[in-house]
Amino acid sequence: MRSEQTNKVLAAGGFPSKTVLCGNDRVAFGVLAAANQAGLKIGIGPDSDLRVAGHDDQPLSEYIWPPLTTVSQNTTEMGRLAITLLLSKLDSSRVFDDPRMQGQHILLNAELVLRASA
Repeated sequence: MRSEQTNKVLAAGGFPSKTVLCGNDRVAFGVLAAANQAGLKIGIGPDSDLRVAGHDDQPLSEYIWPPLTTVSQNTTEMGRLAITLLLSKLDSSRVFDDPRMQGQHILLNAELVLRASA
C-alpha cells in the first residue's frame, strides 16, 4: 500500500485494527509516511495510534523513523535451495538428502526483527 492508498484509508476512518501488517517493507514505508503525515503516533507504547510491521527486512528498515519491525528471511538459503531444486528437476538421477526437498513445499525459518514500529 503506497502512501496515497493509506491516505485514502485514513480519510475513510482508518484501519479496522491498530496493527497493520504489510506484505513487504516498501509497502510499510508508505504506510509509515502517510500515518506520520496524518499526525498519528506509530509504535508499541500505550499512547500509540498505530503499529506497523513489514516483511523482508530491507536494509533501510532499521534506519527509518520509527525503525520498522519486520520479518527477516534467510535469502542465502532460499537461493541455495532454489538452485538445488532446479538441478534436481534437470537431472532426475540426482538424489538430495535434504528432507526439506522431499515434498512440494519447502519451509524455511524466518526471524522476527522487533523494532519500535510494532
